[in-house]
Amino acid sequence: MPAYSKEQQLRKTSHKRKRGDITKVTPQVRNEVNRRSMELLDVDVPVCERCGTVKNLSKAHILEAAHMGPGDIPWNIMNLCGTHGWKGTCHDWADNTKEGRAYKKQYGAMLRLYYSEGNGKYFWKYAA
Repeated sequence: MPAYSKEQQLRKTSHKRKRGDITKVTPQVRNEVNRRSMELLDVDVPVCERCGTVKNLSKAHILEAAHMGPGDIPWNIMNLCGTHGWKGTCHDWADNTKEGRAYKKQYGAMLRLYYSEGNGKYFWKYAA
């Protein structure tokens, strides 16, 4: 067995970001998604970006967190009512139905355009 120095033994060996660090929605993105939902639906409070309700909002990943969808870019996060698994909500519909997954894909494409060419470019720097 090779002998390791004390410095080598104490040094962290992994510098790889963990999934929770990548997928966690940052406060800056939360604020931007709330601002965007108010702008796109022309209202004064954050709303569900699908149905427009103001109740029980949560942040939903367009590319799911389980697939390492980043939480630090606003074009991957959307305001939806309810949570994953809460039947009858937009969040559950988007995550658990074929139509919902297609909607997220289409909405994500629209958001990338919004941040690269639309009004979103004045609020957040788009980097593909």
